[in-house]
Amino acid sequence: MYQRIDKINALLRQEISLIISQEISDPRVSFAVSVINVETSNDLGVARVYVTVLGNSKEKQEALKGLNSASNFIKRLLGKNLNLKKIPSIEFIDDSSIEKGNILSKKIDGLFDE
Repeated sequence: MYQRIDKINALLRQEISLIISQEISDPRVSFAVSVINVETSNDLGVARVYVTVLGNSKEKQEALKGLNSASNFIKRLLGKNLNLKKIPSIEFIDDSSIEKGNILSKKIDGLFDE
């Protein structure tokens, strides 16, 4: 079961990335949105899509609002492009782990500089 979910997650990540870059015309959703990970529930009811957005916190919030407002459109396109019986509902979540990692790395570098 887990191999199937892992394959679906990878497929959704790839397709959602393409849709965001090629099909979304919302100005809030800039080119600086990257899909980092997708976690789909076992029943394919919900897919949590983790994204990073380059920009300040206001731009990130606006991009997430734009993505969440386009989630039904994205779901429709996924239904056309993928051969799945059930297309999950999509929730976009800000993944700030890269930023946190950079901050931690700078703190560690600062310790060695002293």
